[in-house]
Amino acid sequence: SYYRWPKPATFASWRRRLPDGFRLTVKAPRGLTHAKRLYAPELWLERIREGWHQLGEKRAVLLVQLSPNFARDDERLAYFLRLVPDWM
Repeated sequence: SYYRWPKPATFASWRRRLPDGFRLTVKAPRGLTHAKRLYAPELWLERIREGWHQLGEKRAVLLVQLSPNFARDDERLAYFLRLVPDWM
């Protein structure tokens, strides 16, 4: 999910194939975290939402790991977090 964001159908397939009790953590794509650095996240959040929704009860955590050379930007982070749906 980090190098190439899967299609929603791939997430649905993972949900069907994962054993009971298993929860999947997904890493946010590098296009959002390293290329865009959370700037203008709307398109990426829509793509993430589509896939994340397909995981249903199999979803655990969405890992949003930023580059270590990304300077702290509280305003950008707050904007990003406001756009993330509560159910994510």
